Amino acid sequence: MTRKNFEAIAKAIKFANQCEDKEQFVHVLTSELVRHFNEVNPNFDEYKFIKACEV
Repeated sequence: MTRKNFEAIAKAIKFANQCEDKEQFVHVLTSELVRHFNEVNPNFDEYKFIKACEV
């Protein structure tokens, strides 16, 4: 992983941490990570990722 990846993950967690409840936190965090992973890897399979996260 690159520095850019770590920064994106930290940003996603920071953004999600502003959520009111756990369900919203998980949704926002997952969405932000999916968005970033799609940007850096055109072959990223978001459905497989979400399934692996069990959300």
